[in-house]
Amino acid sequence: MVAYSPRITAGGTLHYKEKFKTIKILALDPSKENEVTILLSKIDSGKTLAANDRDGILISYRLADDLKVKIGDEATIVFENGKIRVFKIRGILHTGLAMDTNTIIINFEDASEQLNLFNKASIILVKLQDGTLSGQYKNKISGELGIQKIKEWEQEIESVLSSFKTFRDISNFMNAIGLFTGAVSVGIVLYINILHRRRQIGILKAIGMKDSQVLFVYILQAVFLGIIGILIGDALGYAGTKYLEAHPFPDPTLGSLGPRFHLSLIYDASLVTMLIIILAAAIPALMASRTNIIKAIWGE
Repeated sequence: MVAYSPRITAGGTLHYKEKFKTIKILALDPSKENEVTILLSKIDSGKTLAANDRDGILISYRLADDLKVKIGDEATIVFENGKIRVFKIRGILHTGLAMDTNTIIINFEDASEQLNLFNKASIILVKLQDGTLSGQYKNKISGELGIQKIKEWEQEIESVLSSFKTFRDISNFMNAIGLFTGAVSVGIVLYINILHRRRQIGILKAIGMKDSQVLFVYILQAVFLGIIGILIGDALGYAGTKYLEAHPFPDPTLGSLGPRFHLSLIYDASLVTMLIIILAAAIPALMASRTNIIKAIWGE
C-alpha cells in the first residue's frame, strides 16, 4: 500500500444570500488526498484547499453558476444534523465527474467536528503500488478487518467504462456505414462509366488490348478516385477533430467529451478505405474486362 485517504460524505444545504441548494458534502484531508488522487488539482478558478484551511471550501462549478457565487464570497452550510457554519469559497471545481452537479469539499476535521464523527470515516481510498493486485488486497482486507463493502477501482468507475464502450461501439458502427457507403459509391461510378464506354472498351479489345489490361485500367481508376476521396476525408477529419478538441461536448458525468488526433488513425483508416474501394471496384472492373467485343461494338 502506497497511501490512503479517509473521506466523510454527508448531505446538507448551501445558502448564499437569498438562494440555497441541496448539496453533497465531501470532507477529506488535502495532504492525504493528494497522495491518492488528483481531485484537488481540478480547480477551474481560485485556489485549492490547504491542509490547515479550516474555514475554506471548494464548490463545484455548477453550484457556483446556480448560486452566482464568486471566489472569496462567504456561504453558509447547513449540515444534515442541523448545525450551521459559514465558510469562505476558496476555489471552484471542474472535475468532469458526477460530483460537479452539487458537491462541495471541506476539510476532514471540519466535518468530523460538525457531524460528531471523530475517528470515523465514510470511505477510505487506498492506493496500491500495483493496481493489478487490487483483487488480492481486497480479499486480504476483508479477511483481516472483517470489512465486507470493498470496491476495486474498476468497479468504482464501471459506469464510465461502460460509457466509453458504448461510444466506441457507436463509432465503429458509423465507420462501417461510411466505408460501405464509399465502397458502393465507387462501385456505382465505375459501373455507370462502363455502361457508357462499352463501345470504346469493345474497340480497344478489338485492336489488341487484353482483358487484364482493361481490368487494370478500371482498378487504377478506382485507386485514383479513392486517393481523392481519402485526401478530402483526411483533411475534413483533421479539421473537425481539431475543432472538437478545442470545443468538446459537455457531458453531465464525464464533464466533457472530445476526440484526439493521432496520425496512426489516419494511416489505418486510409489503408482500410483504399482496400475496400479496390474490392468494391473489382466487380465492375471484371465486367469490363469480360466485355464481348462484338456486342460492345454494336452497342448490345
